[in-house]
Amino acid sequence: MLSLEEYIEYIKKKHNGQTRKQGTPYYLHPLEVCNILKENGFPFEYQVTGLFHDLLEDTDTTYDEIREISNAEIAEAVRLVTKEKGYSMQEYIDRISKNEIAKMVKLADRLHNISETHLASKEFQEKYIKETEDWYMNLVKGTVFEDKIKNELDKLKEDFKMDCKLYLIYEKRLCCQFDSKSTYEYVEEKWVKIPWTVVSDKLIGYDPSDGEIGDTDILSSIKEISIDEVIQEYGQEVIEKLKDIIEKNNS
Repeated sequence: MLSLEEYIEYIKKKHNGQTRKQGTPYYLHPLEVCNILKENGFPFEYQVTGLFHDLLEDTDTTYDEIREISNAEIAEAVRLVTKEKGYSMQEYIDRISKNEIAKMVKLADRLHNISETHLASKEFQEKYIKETEDWYMNLVKGTVFEDKIKNELDKLKEDFKMDCKLYLIYEKRLCCQFDSKSTYEYVEEKWVKIPWTVVSDKLIGYDPSDGEIGDTDILSSIKEISIDEVIQEYGQEVIEKLKDIIEKNNS
């Protein structure tokens, strides 16, 4: 067995070039799963499995390679949490529930994923909420993760209720609109409230190129974009700053 630091360097190489939806290096996800397990008092083998949990599914790493660099117990747990093509969710959950390492690693994985799901599209959020409720709430019962996952799920569901649409206007003006009342534009690295409203699914407002604020014009060059597209184009920080606006509109 190697040290935890050596295993971290190993997964960095294996996940090299891969990124999460928000654009961050992919290896940070299994590293965070490992940290969650460590913070909750799980042994070394659990932590290493957390680091390795996506290797079979997302890299060219083989089962034998994992067994050779760690041990058979870790390799088997990684195999169990790996989703094969055409897998059955019922069979997947059943097999995980019978292996304590696989079960706890998968719950730590779900906890971290839920904490970042607000950065994904509304469609993905809806799917992830339903999947968690249908398959993972029973699995998590009686574990150290039960309250943690429930709390993160409740936060995600509350955010999901927020009617927020993102628009790109004139291919350069990034705007976010809430419930036909509040509209914001991202200007100079911050969200600024602007006097725009929604009418017939079109934004109506002033065009700065026209000069006077108050001159209204139906903005023909407008398209709705997803959170994923915003993160890819502008970076995760833009969405993180939007959280403050969401909280204000929820209060």
